[in-house]
Amino acid sequence: MLLDETWVRWTRSLDSALTGGAQSTFVAAAVLGNVVVGVTAGDSRAYLVPLDGQTRLLSDQASKARLGSGETEPAVFRATLAPRDILILASDGAWGPLGPQGIDRAVRSALGRHFSEMPEVVLDAAGKRGRGDDMTVLALRLNPVG
Repeated sequence: MLLDETWVRWTRSLDSALTGGAQSTFVAAAVLGNVVVGVTAGDSRAYLVPLDGQTRLLSDQASKARLGSGETEPAVFRATLAPRDILILASDGAWGPLGPQGIDRAVRSALGRHFSEMPEVVLDAAGKRGRGDDMTVLALRLNPVG
């Protein structure tokens, strides 16, 4: 299992290496068995969309400091995933116009489509509410084993 401090050191190292260049928001995650562990810096977020429950924000914003600022305060997140849960990693341009309820609506509207279309559906929903920033979405789903 990856320790929280490992994620924090890794993110701060990345922040330091990028200092003086363009600044960026950041989210990363790893799924180990049925546990997701990740980190955010700046305004990126991670959302868990369970098929039988309410969408929830996994990542709390640690600071506005982005990668490349030399001042980022990474926030580590963890969650246990159930089969078919969907993890959404999104930049502020994508989640900002939607919030948790909009993310939930967009994800659920795409459930009948091929999973590879999930990010596009979320981006389209965000784009319909205005585009004030770059938009990036990644979607992961825990598939049952066996």
